Amino acid sequence: MSRVLAVILALAAWACSGVTLLLGLVWGLGLKCDESCDDGGGWKNNPDAWQWYGVAALGVLSFVAGSAFVVFVWRRKPLAATVAAAVGFAAAGTLLNPLSSAWIDHLDRRSPGELLLVVSAVFAPILALLLSIEPRRRPL
Repeated sequence: MSRVLAVILALAAWACSGVTLLLGLVWGLGLKCDESCDDGGGWKNNPDAWQWYGVAALGVLSFVAGSAFVVFVWRRKPLAATVAAAVGFAAAGTLLNPLSSAWIDHLDRRSPGELLLVVSAVFAPILALLLSIEPRRRPL
């Protein structure tokens, strides 16, 4: 039963990584700075800046890490799952910073759906990881 719950939670984390994939691709390859582009202010105001491809790559990395996380939880490989989760967290956190550097400061302004997504993205992989650890068997 714990393995099934671990996989369900891992799939929830994977869905969250799909959201970061979508964000990375939409902003990194599509919208970029859109109508707010001007000649000054760094790479965020330059639609041709190479960093936009980095934003897209971070979304892809987050999704790949989320996919690997599901596989490792299913196969009960907690160390590999931990590495995949760490890579996914790092990629998602690094992706969110260029899109909105103050996103964490304004959690009180988020809708319940957005808050559920954030809570799921953080706690689902942690719980899945804990549930994927096989209990040690004591010799009789």
